Amino acid sequence: MNVEEVTMICKEVSSMNLYVPVSPIHAFSFLDPLNGNYDIVKEYCLKLLKTCDEIWIYGKWWKSQGCIDEIIFATDNGIPMKFIRNKSAAKNDMFGRG
Repeated sequence: MNVEEVTMICKEVSSMNLYVPVSPIHAFSFLDPLNGNYDIVKEYCLKLLKTCDEIWIYGKWWKSQGCIDEIIFATDNGIPMKFIRNKSAAKNDMFGRG
């Protein structure tokens, strides 16, 4: 997923007034994981994830090492996960109707 897609998802989640979206892509945009900062970005992302009540996983997460690392971390730390199939089904998926 790119920044624009994640921005739209965060806006949609925020508009529900039920959740506070936390996006590592936005939080650490000042670091480029592809330019020698991957370990730092991963460390920061996992620290941020540890403060979350649950993680929502969108898109083709299996193609992203960062997402895989976050899923492993969430599993190891008992953080619930919600897998959202696609953006158009997001609202239904969020409420268990998808």
